[in-house]
Amino acid sequence: MCIRDRILDESEKKGIGQLKSHSALVKGENLNIAISNELTMGGDVPKKFDIKVNTNATVFELRVQIAAILKVTWEQIKLAKSLTNKEIKDLDNGKTVADIKLRNQETIIVSKRMTPLTPVSYTHLRAHETPEHLVCRLLLEKK
Repeated sequence: MCIRDRILDESEKKGIGQLKSHSALVKGENLNIAISNELTMGGDVPKKFDIKVNTNATVFELRVQIAAILKVTWEQIKLAKSLTNKEIKDLDNGKTVADIKLRNQETIIVSKRMTPLTPVSYTHLRAHETPEHLVCRLLLEKK
């Protein structure tokens, strides 16, 4: 059971389990990517900005970088390539920027994710319980 818990925890860490494909481990080239922000308006969050990203960075790392600038979580954003208006799906999180054929000076459109977060069962949450969480839960149930 301990091994299963560790596998579950590792597989969901940072969205991709910190696992990278072979191409993500090879040194890539630096790209400047233009971001068109259709998510947040006003304040100190820019409507358009550029980011620097390496071609061996994962799509997940790209999402996190963009979300940090927009001051939201990576789960709240949807990315699309502007040339094709094709969405960059969550299934692509483990792929590299090179794998999705993102080019230098290409624009990514960032918008609000319309799909609600999927609720998980109590059993699923318990599967991720750490020893510390278990002690806290047992102490709380005892009261």
